[in-house]
Amino acid sequence: MYNQGFNKFYWAFLFIMLNFRIQGVSLIPDIVGYCLLAWGFKTLMTKSIHFKKGFNFTIPLIFLSIFTIYEPPATEQWIVFNNALFLSALLTIVYVGLNLYVVYCMFYGIIDMAKGMEKNGISSGAQKLWETYLFLKLAMLVIYVLMIIPLIGLLFLIGYFVATIVVLVKIMKFIKETNIEFSNYDVETCNRDYLN
Repeated sequence: MYNQGFNKFYWAFLFIMLNFRIQGVSLIPDIVGYCLLAWGFKTLMTKSIHFKKGFNFTIPLIFLSIFTIYEPPATEQWIVFNNALFLSALLTIVYVGLNLYVVYCMFYGIIDMAKGMEKNGISSGAQKLWETYLFLKLAMLVIYVLMIIPLIGLLFLIGYFVATIVVLVKIMKFIKETNIEFSNYDVETCNRDYLN
């Protein structure tokens, strides 16, 4: 059971965190990541209320992520403020907010499971990774502000990209190791029950 859910979480982050585009078309679409995340939540729903909440909030993200498959390449005209820009900004805020909430639900679902199994290392690891992910998303807002100073904005963007790769690798490694730990715990518990 754990394998199915955690494998979905593992691959979901690859799609959610990486964003490569050619002519505005996403090569690693978020929608695939959110579908995998929803599948993982559904598989582990009985293990924590956070997984159930995460599943419910992933559904609107799947819908919203359809609109991120293609985004027109940026031009200097984007600075013109109009209703379309306002709506786009509003949708981006909702999208990022939902993203943060479902990732929060995933990490706190893992924390619930870890506490139930008395795996304090996993619990504290999940907490730290959630805080790192939150900080990374908030740093993204700084990029928008710094874009008015091209050179500094570009340097910050490169730093942000490198940080994203580092955090992605840490999250994927953590999910893989947590899956093994939880699976081993189940085997040990079954063996103890059998011997008793």
